[in-house]
Amino acid sequence: MSQKAYSQRSPELFQNVQCIRKRCKSGGWNTCMSKRDGIENELMAIRSEHAGPPRSIYLVPIPGAEIYYDKHFLPQGEATRLLNTLLSECAWDRREGPFGYPVPRDEAYYGDPGTQYTYSRREYQPLPWLPDLLSLKSRVEEATPPTAYANLSLRNSGYNAVLCNLYRDGNDSVGLHADAEPEMGPVIASVSLGAERLFRLKRKSGTVAFSERLAHGSLLIMAGTTQKNFRHEVPKEPGITLPRINLTFRNIVHG
Repeated sequence: MSQKAYSQRSPELFQNVQCIRKRCKSGGWNTCMSKRDGIENELMAIRSEHAGPPRSIYLVPIPGAEIYYDKHFLPQGEATRLLNTLLSECAWDRREGPFGYPVPRDEAYYGDPGTQYTYSRREYQPLPWLPDLLSLKSRVEEATPPTAYANLSLRNSGYNAVLCNLYRDGNDSVGLHADAEPEMGPVIASVSLGAERLFRLKRKSGTVAFSERLAHGSLLIMAGTTQKNFRHEVPKEPGITLPRINLTFRNIVHG
């Protein structure tokens, strides 16, 4: 936290700190010694408040893939509030698939101007950002490990769009696929809200490389050559009756 931020947070505390510094430099340290311990404790509390909870993201060891997972990215209360907000505010639409059948989930797409793309014969035109999605985007960008870009010798340009998927219950799903369209970029961040659903990552041979029930408020990032070497899915689970929202942040760049 900057000196200016400390002075705004607690003017009296800031003055005491300045007093200690001046007395120390002039040899009069003992005159402020009685205040030292209390001030140090307050400074530690402010630093802790500013820093927030420690990051728990880790690299999942999968040869040929680069997967990062943070089970506790969002506090539970905040994740629940965001889930309820997006359930009511997103422009959910159950679109038609390539063979005339509706896809088994609802979708809503938000992003910067110019981030339109086509996937599986469906065209996606971005809606203006919802405030909650834009705020979350910044936090996801901050949480994305620098190595996700450095390992590819890419500049970290953040995310400029998000595809929201709503699985209303266990009958909704997404089939085995890879997000390998060139305009999507190699780094995709996924925030899960609501019911825990099984996420499976499979090798081209069909064997399962990673299987995890993505937790409410969790963050999963796919980077590196993951999309080239693997496909992923969220299979049907008829026993699940509660909804799940998945938010996939991307950086859409047209050549």
